[in-house]
Amino acid sequence: MGLGTTILGLVIIFVFQLLISEYFVRRLDIKRTKIGVFSKGRKKGFIAVEIILMVLFIISLYALFDYFLYSVSLSMTMYFTLTYLFRGIEEWVYKKENKDYFHEWLASITSLIMFLFFIGDMTLN
Repeated sequence: MGLGTTILGLVIIFVFQLLISEYFVRRLDIKRTKIGVFSKGRKKGFIAVEIILMVLFIISLYALFDYFLYSVSLSMTMYFTLTYLFRGIEEWVYKKENKDYFHEWLASITSLIMFLFFIGDMTLN
């Protein structure tokens, strides 16, 4: 498959994710709230986990850059997948009534699917 097919596949996955997210907002009335590393009201344990993930991401970029062709995409995907997964767990544990964790877990699953699609497409060439 060519680069155009890969990009088209990734766009289709991304559009599918946006449609599911819009379904969460409109039909299930689950509002999306933005949270960052140092957002107000976050638990210190989850902030520490996110900082550790960020440090591991930066270390993995430097350590694997020369040895593995897909290290940048692998590191970024694992960073985003785990970050959104842990944010979803935090929302599920502490703010279960808001149901924001659905958006976080959807983002985690989408980034993992996009990575698997990309790697699968690259191995076919």
